[in-house]
Amino acid sequence: MKDRLKVIKKQINEREDLVFLIVSVLFGIIMSFAKMGGDDAAIINAMHNFSIMDAWQQEKLNWVRWSSRILVNFVNRCMLGLPHWIWSFYLAISMFVLLKALSELFVKNNKKFCNLFIVCIVLMMPWQQLSTAGWICTTGTYFGPVAFGIMGLVPIAKCYKKIRCSLLETIFYAVCLIYGTNIEQMMVIAVGCYTVAVIYFVLKKRNAKLIFANFCVTMMSVVNFLMCPGNSSRQLSEEATWFPTFSMLNKVDKVDIGLFTTLRNIFLDNSFLFILIIIITMSFIANKKYAGIKYKYIAFFPTIALMLLGPFKNFLMLFFPHISGIYSEWSEYGLFTVDNAKGISAYAIYLILMIMLLSILLLIILVSNSIEDLIVYVTILALGLISRIAIGLSPTIYASGTRTFEVFYMCIIIVGVKVFAENIVVEKINAKTVNILEMMMVFSIVISFVEIGGLVRTIF
Repeated sequence: MKDRLKVIKKQINEREDLVFLIVSVLFGIIMSFAKMGGDDAAIINAMHNFSIMDAWQQEKLNWVRWSSRILVNFVNRCMLGLPHWIWSFYLAISMFVLLKALSELFVKNNKKFCNLFIVCIVLMMPWQQLSTAGWICTTGTYFGPVAFGIMGLVPIAKCYKKIRCSLLETIFYAVCLIYGTNIEQMMVIAVGCYTVAVIYFVLKKRNAKLIFANFCVTMMSVVNFLMCPGNSSRQLSEEATWFPTFSMLNKVDKVDIGLFTTLRNIFLDNSFLFILIIIITMSFIANKKYAGIKYKYIAFFPTIALMLLGPFKNFLMLFFPHISGIYSEWSEYGLFTVDNAKGISAYAIYLILMIMLLSILLLIILVSNSIEDLIVYVTILALGLISRIAIGLSPTIYASGTRTFEVFYMCIIIVGVKVFAENIVVEKINAKTVNILEMMMVFSIVISFVEIGGLVRTIF
């Protein structure tokens, strides 16, 4: 019996994804204490005496009247009508799927160390944004589908590494894709990734039937989105409710709103720790790879600029008081309006934001170990940026709040994980340094859980 326990203990210790399991369970338990409010409370009241079949019939009707998100909304409606622990279990599963997917996509060596980094950086996300429409409605519309959608990208990595997928895995990845791409932003990411993958495998003359099959799955989601009559109905209803003058704007104005609100959120309005950590990590990696002084300037410019524009902006304004204008309130019609078209302020702000983007692109080029790496980095970040800019085409761009950044944040995390996994070699780092880094990451995870616990008890 004692020997059997030793074997079990050894097997548990050898599990490289054990930290994922522990964190996912803790996450589900903490979220089970969340208070219901917003859209959650309204739908819970409407779900009395509803069966699962009633929920499905309601969402079929909503496909005609309101939204193409028939699968996502069906799952949400079911969770709102079922005991609260069902949602907590769903979140735990979603968290595990997300963490596992990030590891499966990019981690090849030093798995325990890299997996700890994945947990650390994911938990640093601004979780308060996932309560803006109610905890269940928001997490069920963004966090869960995005997690499963990212898992649906794993076949690309497996085919690239020439790893065969079993029939069960193939079905699982397809289901993840179907569910994940039922939200428009994740659909943009998946379609873009599989399009690039198809082109790559065709050019390399490699047989990748699974990639072509999953590409077809993502295109089915596009067809569902384009054919859904409810989307246009919802557009008209939301325009009247949230942005009555939206139809007066042309496409350029709407793209301006989408682009400016996105870049402002990342570079000016917030000082997101997970983004800072990723940029700092990339800067140190590039600094180690290149000896030339010009490369070191390029490596650390994004880190310094991001910190000056973010957490140290008050210090920056002591020396450059005029720069305070970039933090001012701007028109809901975008950065470029009739009022400022002849001035230089809007152009100056865009110039600063574009310099930041260009510097990050140069940093990405420096940390890329191959052309394939560079393709992955640029594709993921470009698709994430496009998916958020596209929200500018919706009249709810302001009403939806920060939850529409969830997909873009996840794309930033994906790039950060790949950079870390590709460039950090534990064997080349002093053992004491590795231990310190591990303790720092564990401490960060604990702090993140404390913050999440505070959120679920105070919001609503």
